[in-house]
Amino acid sequence: MIAADLGRMLIVFCMLFVRSKEMVWMVYPLLVAETLLAAFFEPARSSVIPNIVEREDVVVANTLSSTTWSLNLALGSALGGAVAVLFGRDSVFVINAATFAISAVLIGRMRFHEPHVEGHPPMRAKDLVDFSPIVAGIRYVRSDARRVAMLLVKSGLGVIGPGWVLFTVMGKQYFPVRLHGLSAERSAILGMSVLLGARGVGALIGPLISATWAGRSERRLRIGVLCGYLAAAAGYTMLGLSKTLLLACACTILAHMGGAVAWVFSTTLLQLTTEDRFRGRVFAAELGFAMITLAGGAYLAADPAHPAYDRIESSLLKAFSHMPQMEIPEKKDRLFELRCYESPSESAGQKKIEMFNDAGEIDIFKKIGARPVFFGETIIGLRRPNLTYMLCFDNMEGHDARWKAFGSDPEWKKISAIPEYSDAKLISKITRTFLSPTSY
Repeated sequence: MIAADLGRMLIVFCMLFVRSKEMVWMVYPLLVAETLLAAFFEPARSSVIPNIVEREDVVVANTLSSTTWSLNLALGSALGGAVAVLFGRDSVFVINAATFAISAVLIGRMRFHEPHVEGHPPMRAKDLVDFSPIVAGIRYVRSDARRVAMLLVKSGLGVIGPGWVLFTVMGKQYFPVRLHGLSAERSAILGMSVLLGARGVGALIGPLISATWAGRSERRLRIGVLCGYLAAAAGYTMLGLSKTLLLACACTILAHMGGAVAWVFSTTLLQLTTEDRFRGRVFAAELGFAMITLAGGAYLAADPAHPAYDRIESSLLKAFSHMPQMEIPEKKDRLFELRCYESPSESAGQKKIEMFNDAGEIDIFKKIGARPVFFGETIIGLRRPNLTYMLCFDNMEGHDARWKAFGSDPEWKKISAIPEYSDAKLISKITRTFLSPTSY
């Protein structure tokens, strides 16, 4: 946990280097790295709570943990928005990094009993590739259907995870806080911060008012999980119908009261019913499943104004007989040209393919140094009938020179002079796309 906190502190500091639109790409690997470290921290945090408090106090400890997290979210969101407005975004990153450092110091001062490590030999390098503990953990989880159900509770809550995305969009488009002298951008930041603050308030209230009722009863804890699900569903349903920021906040509070109850009670049930030696693996699996649904929900619930993609197109191509395999070019600075030739009919398309295979166009490309990568006939896909092929060049100057050489090649002139191979008869549209390779 200490290492994860220190790593996240450095990652947040690195975000200060994002100073322009051209550097925004840095945010993505940094967020991936921060999420990976959280994947180490969170299961460990959940696993040690039963080692810190007595069994009868586990639900209280989880409630306090949820309360502090919710307070930080509610106050942090509001204060973060205010600090960003008043002092700029850099100050927010500095403060955020400092909180990770403080957390590492506080955890380092803790002392608690860990039975599962008693008599356990020091970790060795080969243990990093020993997957037998994972297999044993899977068998342990599968041995109890109720444990499986509790393990998947947070995965269900992950469906409403896109609230992080939706609150950002809603704060900008639907509920900006318009105050005198504030720019549109800062009004949107405040709107988003208020909604996130309401999320924190709901997450704070839910476990506080329900923990006393549930006590140490496993039955009541399971009932609480069900009620939490229903409240979360009702809150988000009404949020979609909200017309004012006040009503939106009320719905958000209800939704996250329910979500927090389900979260805290399922965590408590797992802690109470899982053996100490398996607890870390169980919570790691729980977090993994939750993140899958969270990411999938965010992807599928993208706002129309901020789609995850413009369109997804999939095609199945059949390789030409004269070039049945893809030829990977040398890995260096290079330029790819992807060409798609659409034909007015199936017969015209087959005749154009014949030009490449039998008449010798592919051989001409190789002779002039255009370096073909593949040639394929589209079997399933858009704009059929068509053929698609890719050529590789050193750069745009090389591209122009190779195409000039192709057009003046005697063999090409001979082929193109044949009436049945006239492009006017065989091709109705040509689409060209230039591609630069990525580092991988």
